[in-house]
Amino acid sequence: MNHYAGQNKSKESNSAYPVDALPYLLRDVVVNLNEDTGIPVELIGSAVLSAASLACQALIEVIAPHDNKPEQCSLYLLTIAESGEGKTTVHKRIMSLFDDFSQKMDTIYKAQKEEYEAKLDTWKTKNKGLKSSLSKAVKNGENTEAHENALTELSKNKPVEPRRLRILYENITSAALIRGLIEYPNAAIISDEAISFFQGYVKNEFGFLNKAWDGSPYSFERRDFDGVRVNACMTMGLMVQSDVFKDYLKKNGSLAHSSGFLSRFLIAEVKSSRGLRKATVSHEKSDAAIQKLHDRIDILLDLQEKKFREDDKEKISMILSDDAIDLWRKMSDHINARCSNDGHFEHIKETAAKAMSNVIRLAAIFQFISPSPGMDLLEHTDKIGLYSWETKKTIDKKALSDAFRIIEWHLFQTSKLFYTKSKLYQLEQDAYELFSYIKKQFIELGKFSLTIRDLENSGPGRLRKKSVLMPVLHQLISTNVIYLYGDPLSFDKNKIAMHLNGTHYGSPGTFTPFAITAADVKVPHIEWDLSRLT
Repeated sequence: MNHYAGQNKSKESNSAYPVDALPYLLRDVVVNLNEDTGIPVELIGSAVLSAASLACQALIEVIAPHDNKPEQCSLYLLTIAESGEGKTTVHKRIMSLFDDFSQKMDTIYKAQKEEYEAKLDTWKTKNKGLKSSLSKAVKNGENTEAHENALTELSKNKPVEPRRLRILYENITSAALIRGLIEYPNAAIISDEAISFFQGYVKNEFGFLNKAWDGSPYSFERRDFDGVRVNACMTMGLMVQSDVFKDYLKKNGSLAHSSGFLSRFLIAEVKSSRGLRKATVSHEKSDAAIQKLHDRIDILLDLQEKKFREDDKEKISMILSDDAIDLWRKMSDHINARCSNDGHFEHIKETAAKAMSNVIRLAAIFQFISPSPGMDLLEHTDKIGLYSWETKKTIDKKALSDAFRIIEWHLFQTSKLFYTKSKLYQLEQDAYELFSYIKKQFIELGKFSLTIRDLENSGPGRLRKKSVLMPVLHQLISTNVIYLYGDPLSFDKNKIAMHLNGTHYGSPGTFTPFAITAADVKVPHIEWDLSRLT
């Protein structure tokens, strides 16, 4: 098809992952780990965002500019990548610090649990003895006041069962997850092989998982947890193979979409790099970059532990600067405009509606986790490990802009993944069908003339109404394969011509100014399958 110019391709939907929008602590990990291993940057990027979210979510919140209400800073991320793309490698290297922290907390909890059980046994023995003494006193008609006072005092000193600080979950039952979040509500489900999640039971807890993203309390009315109220703050970082996710969508997609669960995720579909990677034995650069990130996260995890021991639930409030608020408004308008009928996000409006919430969360995380380049992480922190900030920390315009670039990239990924649900996809399919019909009329049936009226009378059934037909016809005109033309003396350009493989059909070979061509129509961008337009 010699005249197809390829003007309808959407550059935005094919753009590369915006690595330069990451703060330097995260960016250095992505760049150097990619250079050392060849693993795709979008896979590494999603992993470091999961780590950053988990490190920060228990410590900060962000004030939403549209209602001045605090919003938690946690993210849901879903990375679709085939086997061999490096999911496990990235997971192990980036999440190793969290694994070490979890083991440390488990060891502490185990020791506390053993001490508690020993004290509880002693307490039960004393309690049993006092009750026996009280029973005897009652039986013998003695004064029981001393026995009652002793029981009351013992009751006040009953050992308190220790709470467990657990931040990481992977292959977990709903009951175990709920039980863990009751003890410590700031946690994450992170898995490099999330088949266990998508084929397990936790995935069906749509109401709870949505509330955990929103930061709203959720009450459980079931046998094991009747009347239990959980106010969870959760990160999700799921890596899964495409076949597993497709199977999940086939079985659960309708409910996952309608419940709003999937709309909360930042989705990335990894482009395979297998066969393009160069073997390397040196990981010095990525090791150094990961260590710097781990040094910062280690400070934040220590603070999480300190706040847990003190039962301190207060978070630092992050607020947008005035110029950042102005930018936020422009970004919101930009997203809303793309949710129009011919916009990129019209078929993922639910995801787009949550985009600005994800933007301010990510901006707060960016501002919080990464100091200025060259700043010593420990020297510029106070005694508890945080920067010497005021109670409210301002998010600057750059952090918001960088966060928006990341979130917008994920929006285009989601748009592409669910493209078949879009009006643009239907328009594309209609265009292929109409092209086939026109091609058949000219080539197979040997017609010399074809008009819009002919298409209305005998064209594809659902396209015979002119209001439906013309947008589809304009799409074909935009490819430079189909033209409209008419008499020089007539304003009614209703005759159809086709230019295919160097041959003109339906008109003379030279088109005059009274023809309607690609330059005369404005249409939504479609990434054409050229094999279907030849």
